[in-house]
Amino acid sequence: MKTFKNTLLVISAVVTLASCGGSDNKTENTTPPANPPKSLVADVIEVPADVNALLEKNTCLTCHKVDEKLVGPPYTTVAENVSSVEEIIGLIREPKPEHYPDYPEMAGIDISDEDGKVIAAWILSLKK
Repeated sequence: MKTFKNTLLVISAVVTLASCGGSDNKTENTTPPANPPKSLVADVIEVPADVNALLEKNTCLTCHKVDEKLVGPPYTTVAENVSSVEEIIGLIREPKPEHYPDYPEMAGIDISDEDGKVIAAWILSLKK
């Protein structure tokens, strides 16, 4: 049954990601304003190469972005709602949908302790 749920989640993620693209051949002015208002200036959070490699390896980036909603909550949101490396690893392995009711249920990932510790430490570093 869990394999079936995981398969449905993967299919859902693929459909969601596929529906995000598209082109309507409109041209936009992409030149930023000379002095953008402070509210439009975003802090860019760079993901260290070693962490990014682990996020890719464990398929995390299919559903999560650093500070934007994708399928799952942004890592910055996760950081504000957890308190330890162990808690993050536990939630990766056995997600608790009640923690993020506005998002689809995440499939548990059989992440290694080593990968989980690196990813979790980076997520916690995003706390404000």
